[in-house]
Amino acid sequence: MRLQTTFAQDVKGEGNQKQIGEIFRACSRYLARLERFDLKSLVPGKQYFAFSNGKKLSRAVNIALFTLDLKEWGAFCQAISQKRWADLDPTRTTRVVYSAAVSFFCNGSVKAGANLGARTLVRSNARTPLIGGLFARAELAAD
Repeated sequence: MRLQTTFAQDVKGEGNQKQIGEIFRACSRYLARLERFDLKSLVPGKQYFAFSNGKKLSRAVNIALFTLDLKEWGAFCQAISQKRWADLDPTRTTRVVYSAAVSFFCNGSVKAGANLGARTLVRSNARTPLIGGLFARAELAAD
């Protein structure tokens, strides 16, 4: 709720980055302990896997876009905080934002059911954009 309440006050602010980072770190710690199962992709050139706690599988995760490397998140947030837009490589930016969002969805789906993460985020986002919007808007709003 804290993120939902403060998000719009300063979309690109360090407070929002910190809160999303805390969520990403917590989800990453949990997901790092789980097994990964390769999934058969029907999309040419794409590979997916799912996390499993032994009882439930997470949503599909794009292997090429996902990382639990929190150093990437830190470097990303530092570049935004310092308004070093040229340092934000589009591929790395996509990877870190995708990873933060997907870690949340996967955490929720494995812990409580396939759609918990999605329902929680969608319900809380009636007026608040998804995580990707945070950084897309930050870049567009750059001075």
